Amino acid sequence: MRPTNPMRGRWMVACAAVLSGVATALLAGFVAAPASGVTSLYVPQHSGTNGQLSEFAVAADGSLSALAPADLGIDAQDIAVTPDGRFAYVTRSPGTDLGAIAEFARGAGGRMDPLGSVTTGADPEGIVVDPQGTRVYDVSAQRHVLESRPIAADGTLGAVTSVDLGATASPRFVAMTPDATSLYVADGGVVRQGTAHIDQFDVDPATGAVTAKAPTSVPWPSVPGTSAPTGATRMAVTPDGRQLYATSGVSATGVAHFAIGTGGALTGGAIVGAAGDPDSSSVVAIAPGGAFAWVPTSTGTPGRIDQFSVGVAGALAPLSPASVPYVFDASARDAVASPDGRSLYVGQDGGVGVWTIAAGGTLTHGADLASTIGGVTNAGVALAPSQAPVAAFTATPRPAGQATTFDASASSDPDGSIARYDWSFGDATALPDGGPKPSHVYAAGTWTAALTVTDADGTSTSQLWTGTRMLRNGGPSAQTSRTVAVAAGSGGPGGAMPAPDKGKSVTIVATSGTVRVKLPGSKVYVDVATLREIPLGSRIDARHDHVLITDEVNTAKHRTQSSSFYGGIFVVTQTKDAVKPILVATLAGGSFAGCTPRGSRAGRTATTGSPLVASAGAAAAAARKPAGKRSKRKVRSLWGHGKGDFRTAGRRSSATVRGTWWLVEDRCDGTLTEVKDGFVDVRDTRLRRTIRLRAGKRSAYLAKAP
Repeated sequence: MRPTNPMRGRWMVACAAVLSGVATALLAGFVAAPASGVTSLYVPQHSGTNGQLSEFAVAADGSLSALAPADLGIDAQDIAVTPDGRFAYVTRSPGTDLGAIAEFARGAGGRMDPLGSVTTGADPEGIVVDPQGTRVYDVSAQRHVLESRPIAADGTLGAVTSVDLGATASPRFVAMTPDATSLYVADGGVVRQGTAHIDQFDVDPATGAVTAKAPTSVPWPSVPGTSAPTGATRMAVTPDGRQLYATSGVSATGVAHFAIGTGGALTGGAIVGAAGDPDSSSVVAIAPGGAFAWVPTSTGTPGRIDQFSVGVAGALAPLSPASVPYVFDASARDAVASPDGRSLYVGQDGGVGVWTIAAGGTLTHGADLASTIGGVTNAGVALAPSQAPVAAFTATPRPAGQATTFDASASSDPDGSIARYDWSFGDATALPDGGPKPSHVYAAGTWTAALTVTDADGTSTSQLWTGTRMLRNGGPSAQTSRTVAVAAGSGGPGGAMPAPDKGKSVTIVATSGTVRVKLPGSKVYVDVATLREIPLGSRIDARHDHVLITDEVNTAKHRTQSSSFYGGIFVVTQTKDAVKPILVATLAGGSFAGCTPRGSRAGRTATTGSPLVASAGAAAAAARKPAGKRSKRKVRSLWGHGKGDFRTAGRRSSATVRGTWWLVEDRCDGTLTEVKDGFVDVRDTRLRRTIRLRAGKRSAYLAKAP
């Protein structure tokens, strides 16, 4: 019921209980630090005619503990794990006529249990599972072929499809782009270019069919004063799919870098590592975020790991220090960073080294774990990919003006724990990293709230692929939404919410964070949580949060309208139209000092002669000199989103709307109005004209300053 008491001092009535918990992340009890989701590391190794798959459990801090190895029977060459972590494949080479791909299925405790094997021709080496987890691709240097096999539901491999690379080809390793449409083969054979090169292919993701690109290959970049390498080893692709790095395994050749252009073609080959280095390298490891790269040497005693930042266009710049030494064994064959970017695992002859990655990309040695077989040669390193978390939540709707509560405690992670909860409440407000139990105040209506969760490894809705392996197998399960029906209400638990008075007052609710209000005649701001109704002319500070304003538009029928405002400071008023009053939010705050362009008349004063009048010559020169251009510096802005008749007023224009989502921004060069949804009528006060903006068409207008 509409209150009949006069306004008197009710503007300052303390009603914090009404808005307790409004749009803030309210966590119930202590929340433990999230646990990393990577649980297993796999290292195939060989020694003479024997081979084994060494397996390690990965702790939350990245440290390793050895598990019982799996027997391979013959020498291992490389390993690939499916994106879902369920299956692994190891190429085995007996050095005779027949090789094999050993198949493994993930069992208890993250162990890979033997599943079977498929026979190949002699000497299969590099292998990769595509980012969809549907096919494996491997190469044979002895038979000069690229092979492809489909993966069945039980993890077994289907019939082979072969691509002949030419009698003089010597393919060693394989890499793919994140979209699985381009495949690259590192080839050390002396063909067309007379040196090592990278073959490039188009891939049909639906069928796995492979066809050569044009050109069919790109040569290894030349290094002045050195001969081109005849070796080619592992490759890495940045997570954005724009850069490829490769090593040759040959001294004095550095790291080759190629840009991945349109259609996946490689361009601009260049040496970006330390060319002329007497030690060779066999692998480039890329950080999950793509900001760093590490290149361990495979020869030399002691060994070292060069460490780089990845700059513009993929350029590698040495960090400080430029390298760190390792002494466990100087033959590093492979390396992989953990999905959370905190650990680097280096497969060395004799075992595996564990390194901690600092925030700036530099490495600190942690531990070395030896193999259980003697005279071992490392053949690769693979991690069980971090899997997508599962988002789930419930909502307990409350009437408009009261806090609707959410609970995402049912969200889960199959291999770790949830680290982040990002909320979108469906009414143009969001709460990043808002915890599992936030609350939010809605206006009456039906809203769609959405939740996106991220686990401790950074895995959420998207995948993270580095050319040969999946690090984060994100997916749609990390996001969910539900409809929230909010009934019209009369206020919060502290008492009835007063109704706004047409032409006198509005009601106010902070729908997220903390909003401050300065009442007319006051010199200080107060928290909106102490208010429910404020007089027209109040100044509202919603620069960092959202506030819901409700005004009365029909006294007889007690009809109201509401709009959410955020991202600025404004003064709230209402037009005096008896039939259709409009709520007006006028931008306030900010400073236009310094907005006068250099060279303008207003910005110049006489520096000699009379302090009041410039010399005739100086005045004439000033008149002839054109005014400078105003900057686009933003002084103040305000977002609005709601249903009803509203107006936002800036310095050079005003925007009148009826149910839309819009922005008004005062800049040095004028007032910019932009509409995100619906339409807006912009009144340019200097030109005295009205321009209609529509979302998706002419959606922005700048009322220029004179």
